[in-house]
Amino acid sequence: MRPVYPESARRAGIQGTTLLRIYIERDGRVGDVSVQRSAGHQALDEAAADAVRRWRFEPALNSAGPVSMWALVPVEFRISDRD
Repeated sequence: MRPVYPESARRAGIQGTTLLRIYIERDGRVGDVSVQRSAGHQALDEAAADAVRRWRFEPALNSAGPVSMWALVPVEFRISDRD
């Protein structure tokens, strides 16, 4: 699921990449989300975090099975001709 591009940012022509620090639970759900590096616009950061909270990941594995872990996820917002 792609993040919703905030209309206020789209109208203003604001683009950027939010780098999120996320905690992936053993079942692949996202347990915690924080902004590691802002896209420079709060609405973009919030839209990125909201979307990633709903994502599901393939959990990391060790010899005992799935494990929880922290990861960095970039979420890019770019205005294109098709937007």
